[in-house]
Amino acid sequence: MSYDSNPSMTPKASGGVWRFNTVPSYQITGILDRDQFNMGLSLNLERSSDEAVSAGREDPTLSLGWRRAMPTGDFGIAMLHEEASLRVTEFADTGLVGDGTRSSSSLSADWNSQLSDRLGVTLGTSYKDVSYQGGSNTDYATLAANASLSRIWSDRIETKLSLSSSRYVPDAGQSSTSLDTSFGLKLKLTERLDTDLRLGVNRTSGRSDNTGWTGGLALNYVTSERSAASFRLDRAVSDSGAGGFAESTQASGQLTYAISNLLSASVDVSWRENRSIPNTSTLQAGASLSRGLDDHWLLRMSYQYRYREQDGGDEADAHLLSLTLNYSHPELF
Repeated sequence: MSYDSNPSMTPKASGGVWRFNTVPSYQITGILDRDQFNMGLSLNLERSSDEAVSAGREDPTLSLGWRRAMPTGDFGIAMLHEEASLRVTEFADTGLVGDGTRSSSSLSADWNSQLSDRLGVTLGTSYKDVSYQGGSNTDYATLAANASLSRIWSDRIETKLSLSSSRYVPDAGQSSTSLDTSFGLKLKLTERLDTDLRLGVNRTSGRSDNTGWTGGLALNYVTSERSAASFRLDRAVSDSGAGGFAESTQASGQLTYAISNLLSASVDVSWRENRSIPNTSTLQAGASLSRGLDDHWLLRMSYQYRYREQDGGDEADAHLLSLTLNYSHPELF
């Protein structure tokens, strides 16, 4: 159950709505000799206090996977189909929201191999098809391939050289190609502090020609036995419903604290700037409190503030309150 003060993220909120969600999900994992099979199925059933503002939803998610262990690595294939509200997917990706649906189907394969005790290689490819119902987004498909070479220098140092290419094909309009090369460095600075640094160059061509830098910095710090903090900064180029590849810069941080064995709290904040049409900046900040009732039941209360600013000074914000009761059983059947 949740309350959203501005579900459409309009400059002048027309009124809030209550949403009631039930999300049954089931996952199966089977192991046969060197093969592992995975299947996941979930259905988000949503109703609201005002169907004219926030329509009821039935969003399915289906995932299938197979992975085979080999003497020096493994090979896997994964399939995923999911449907979700534009309020969720597009606010995170472009900052634009609506009461529509984003449907995404993908098929991917990857191969990992250890060339030696310290040297490893990864090859992968994927195909994704994205379509929208409602809103002004562009339906599209992408075909991507990637390769990386990693080396462990010591218990504290690991490097990775990566190369990826992606082809963006919209239903209407000109296709685009993105080529990204990056170098990554993982450092274990202390027993409590880990860092992951990535720096690269991206080249896009087709709908628009552009060359720029990409990169990221991640810090994970275990402050004590009960608390941990993390920070992440990323600059990336990714496919979007805006009609091509979009450049974005994002920063996020989180602090978690275990008050007791059953009670925990967290605070998180994230900011993102999307350079597309239109340019959009978003801010999300929130806090949550989780209480384990027993081995299977978990009660969670949370609050989130959302803010969005577009070119031209268009601003909107919203407050979200939610109460969630979760039941899980690892051996239900």
